[in-house]
Amino acid sequence: MPETKPNTVYPPHPSLGVTRLFLSSLPSYVLETDVTRVFEGIYPTPKLSFARTKNGRNQGALRPRVDFYDLESAEKALAIYHLQPIPFVEPRVTLTFSTIPGFYPKSFGVPDASVSPRIIKALPSGCTEGTLYDLCRPYGPIYSVRIDPVAGGLVQFWVEAHAQDAEICLAPRMILKPYDPYSLFCTNLGFNLDSWTFRTHFAKVSAIFLFRGGVAYPSKYGDITHAEIFTTQGGKSRGRGVITFSQTSEASTALQAMQGVEIDWKSLSVTYCWVKERVKKCATQAESASKGIDSCVLDGEASPLEKSTVAEERRSTTVPSEPTPAPKVPKIPIQRPESAAPEEVVDGQTENHSSIDEDLDSAVEDLYATAAPSKLTQAPPGSTTAPSWQLFNFQQLLDDSATKHRAAQIQTERLREELESAKLQIYNTEKELRAAQLENELLRGKMESTEQQGAAVNKLLQERLDAETKERAAQQVQNQLLRDEFEGVKRALEIAESRLKILQLEADRPLWEAAKKKREETERVERAREERRRAAELAESRRKMQEFQEQEKARKRAAEEAERKERLRREAEERARQEKEGVRTQAAREGRAGTQGA
Repeated sequence: MPETKPNTVYPPHPSLGVTRLFLSSLPSYVLETDVTRVFEGIYPTPKLSFARTKNGRNQGALRPRVDFYDLESAEKALAIYHLQPIPFVEPRVTLTFSTIPGFYPKSFGVPDASVSPRIIKALPSGCTEGTLYDLCRPYGPIYSVRIDPVAGGLVQFWVEAHAQDAEICLAPRMILKPYDPYSLFCTNLGFNLDSWTFRTHFAKVSAIFLFRGGVAYPSKYGDITHAEIFTTQGGKSRGRGVITFSQTSEASTALQAMQGVEIDWKSLSVTYCWVKERVKKCATQAESASKGIDSCVLDGEASPLEKSTVAEERRSTTVPSEPTPAPKVPKIPIQRPESAAPEEVVDGQTENHSSIDEDLDSAVEDLYATAAPSKLTQAPPGSTTAPSWQLFNFQQLLDDSATKHRAAQIQTERLREELESAKLQIYNTEKELRAAQLENELLRGKMESTEQQGAAVNKLLQERLDAETKERAAQQVQNQLLRDEFEGVKRALEIAESRLKILQLEADRPLWEAAKKKREETERVERAREERRRAAELAESRRKMQEFQEQEKARKRAAEEAERKERLRREAEERARQEKEGVRTQAAREGRAGTQGA
């Protein structure tokens, strides 16, 4: 399918909206030049600011700040250098970007698990990570881009739809395939190699333990969770196999180490395992099936567990239709005041206060009957009116009982009011709970309606997307035809232009031949002039050389003459000195001889 020109407005990055980024705290042995060298591939070059921690546990740690000139440069640096080691720095140090400063930066997150990374084979020569980013960025924001020396280009988008668009549009120049970063696809295996032997070449099995519900085998590269040799229907090996690790970093290390290793005198070829379309199709069908089940549960009858939960909630939140009547409170007979009404209505019952008087009369008779043995009814010594004293005691006891009964009645009324208030509060709470349940039912209905509308909208959008895809494919075919036609016309035009130039050259032959002769004559004159100039320079140099030689000879003769004169002068002086010494010696001898004669 031919390439289509992407939109000029690129999809925005999901989590980056600023041009200033901070790097995590780096160890003290990392230099500013090491960090500056990392961003040399970003154009325009960002502005870097550095600060070092002066005290504390991380004393001397480097805290860089990067100010990019635009958001596109920040996205590019984040995709290329985020969570990557600094080159040529040992021990290894990883760069971690954040939008806020600190020793523990906030993470940018990772793409959804449904987004498969893409592997790109047969990259152009000289292709860098920046070039690969510029090639793929128009189709959507990129989480990471790497160039592996063994596997090739590795690109992961944030959205699966953007990755699929890149696959379609970049198909003429390069092939993007989704791959599994945990699995390695090995070819050129021996036909006698089984899965167990294949596994042992990646790991020396010293222990077996459970891993994510399966079996994992420890190795020098990591934990191997699966190893398989592809065979024919007859059980013979196809010479290809797949091995799966528990971590992506382990798979990357094994890819670098096992590429080209000889197994049974065959050089092993290792790359990442591509995700086949049928696997993606099965996953899509499974997802749609699960959505269908969920919609059936929402639209139809709930599951048994949900039924029991709803029943429990309904039983616990059932509101009675009428408030429960209060319990009957026993009536306490007391002495009726003179100003009270003869009858009162309490809880819907008519009560006659005349019965209280009768009860008091019967109580008085009982007290009279028991007055003799009671200490209270005994008259004091010397008293002549014993019945009057007993009546006084009885009246005092009766007053105490009436006071206690009145206090009990007041307490009962207070308890009755508190009970009525509690009943009213319970009724209001149940009423509010019933209203909340009705509101929840209404919201649930709105949610179901919204989900149905969303499903209909999604279906309509999918249909529009399919129609646009078909239209785009037809437009691409038409563009290819127009491009081919344009190339043909361009080629014919170039041929016509070349023929026209040949005819023009033929027509201008006399002119350029005359010009050629004139140019040759001019060159001949120039050569003769140059030869004469060189001969004159040579004669002049020879004359100067002769003059110099004559001057040198004269100088030598003068020097020799001066030297000869100097030598003669020295010889004359030497002779004069010797003569003086001889005269002096002779005089001395004569003096000594005269002395001896005397």
